[in-house]
Amino acid sequence: MKKIITFTLQNNVYASAAPIEADGFSVTADIRKYPEYSATYEQHRIVNTTGEDIHVEKFIDYDIHLPLDGKVKDRYETTGGTALRVVRMEGMEPSHPYSRDDLRSATEYALTDDFLRKNRSYENLGGRSSDGIMPLFDVTNGKDGYIIFIGWTGSWHADFDIADGGVHGVLCLGNNTFRLPAGESLATMSMLIMEYHDGQKAARNRFRRLMKKHFSTVGQPGRPTEAMSCWELWGALPSDEMCRRIDALKENNILFDYIWLDAGWYGDFTEICRGPFDLAWSKFTGYWKINETWHPDGLLDVVKHTQDAGMQFELWFEPERCVVKLPPIKEHPEWFTVIEGNGVIDYGNPDAWQYVYDTLCHLIDTLKLGCYRQDFNTDIINFWRKDRTPEEASLKELQHINGLYRLWDALLERYPHLLIDNCASGGRRFDLETVKRAIPFFRSDYQCNFNADPDVTQCHNTISEYLPYNGCTTKIKADTYAARSTFSSAWGLACWNSSIQTMDESDFAWASKMSREYCRIRPYFSCDYYSLASAGYDKSSWVIWQYDRPEENDGVVLAFRRARSPIKTMTMTFGGEHSGKSCTFTDMDTNERFTVSTEELAKGFTLTIDEPYKSRILLYHFDA
Repeated sequence: MKKIITFTLQNNVYASAAPIEADGFSVTADIRKYPEYSATYEQHRIVNTTGEDIHVEKFIDYDIHLPLDGKVKDRYETTGGTALRVVRMEGMEPSHPYSRDDLRSATEYALTDDFLRKNRSYENLGGRSSDGIMPLFDVTNGKDGYIIFIGWTGSWHADFDIADGGVHGVLCLGNNTFRLPAGESLATMSMLIMEYHDGQKAARNRFRRLMKKHFSTVGQPGRPTEAMSCWELWGALPSDEMCRRIDALKENNILFDYIWLDAGWYGDFTEICRGPFDLAWSKFTGYWKINETWHPDGLLDVVKHTQDAGMQFELWFEPERCVVKLPPIKEHPEWFTVIEGNGVIDYGNPDAWQYVYDTLCHLIDTLKLGCYRQDFNTDIINFWRKDRTPEEASLKELQHINGLYRLWDALLERYPHLLIDNCASGGRRFDLETVKRAIPFFRSDYQCNFNADPDVTQCHNTISEYLPYNGCTTKIKADTYAARSTFSSAWGLACWNSSIQTMDESDFAWASKMSREYCRIRPYFSCDYYSLASAGYDKSSWVIWQYDRPEENDGVVLAFRRARSPIKTMTMTFGGEHSGKSCTFTDMDTNERFTVSTEELAKGFTLTIDEPYKSRILLYHFDA
């Protein structure tokens, strides 16, 4: 029987700088500092070199003190003042991802101030890092503060409380007591923390710049300089029809980077599957054999038409999940944990991990993929826990999440051109470590609905307060308001992806206009961001986004007068600091140009939209 050593780690140093060792057990810290942003990244790795299993108890990754002036807000105060608070961001709503509950879906990514009158505790749901709540916090008194982004794609826990001269924070794994086998080396939670003293608006944009420059694959050598723009096709659409549609995009000058093939392209089913709500596709998830009924040429003809149209190919996978009775589980049951007809693969099993890697590489090579889309539609925590003690379940989680990182890192290293599209029932795996490796093209699965409310997808853009790369799409054709409501640093159209959707000449002309309009303003979406009107779900309000590029002294404003708004004009405070005596605006709908002095602009900028459910896009440039 192996000897078990109990070891408790308490890391009481902000951005610890030294490894910790005890009896062959070590914790190392990968620390990277970004002084121009007043930011520090830290990730821990635990290593067992004892030759025996170790019992690790109450492992705390970060026990930190945040110096911060402020007071505890009294219950009778009506203003925040310098009260200490934690600004948190809602994650995905904890229900079916295709929810038609617009009010609930619109709360995804909403910001809430939690005043620190007492200890505040936060944790995600289901084992996916942004399910229920985002692992992103802004601890602040309004002017000064710390933005903290957690990197752990499993279960996590965070506590914040008042401390002498500031705030005390504790960040750890959701289950932080586990058995560490002999010879095991595993990464645990990472943290990015950025200190600021110039107010939240400026800090959030500085954080966006930090993420863009140091924590994104976009723009890395060999990779695209912008996030993906995609035209979606349903995977069970027959190949000849896919080719016809791709040719039509080329003929009508509709411009996208990728043809994105969604689920349903695999397996042996022969029944017609019109889209995600026809569930034949889901019965074969995990069996990554190209469906010969619908794709007799193995999708090679689709790839050729895609390339001939000047686009690359993107393909949907869900490699961690497999339906029972399919070949992978029948042939290798030891690779999977099965619950109620679904199996989740064990990335801690070297053979299982290698199978996933080899399968993906084969299809990336064969189909010449430019973007790999990984989905995951399962509350994985139940699979980690099944028939295991809490310690065993925690170890299984550590091994699985490490395997996920190792898989994505291996793909990015092997394919220096590749982008990874991170989906997990929408944006349910959105954290620092996934952001380092992938882009959430679907920040919410709400947009899977064929008639998704544009005003809800507008609300999801709150994620842009902190993170420059994220995406949205629409399936509504010939609706400029709906399309513009989904414009993001990654963007797609899905208005002709399934067999039930049609396009005519006027629809093609509209899609071409939208794609060209997006291409023109696309570079701004990863620059500084300002929300100049309502960010909530209110049909009587306006929504106004400003994306500012201070390096070029220019930017773009997108304004939306919602369906029940009685207001024709809106005056807002322009964001950013600019040089120049005047600002020239260009209306993208009319090409009208007008100039406003910088002095007038500082007093307030007024926009007019004559009708409800209409939008305007204005390019601007400050003149010397």
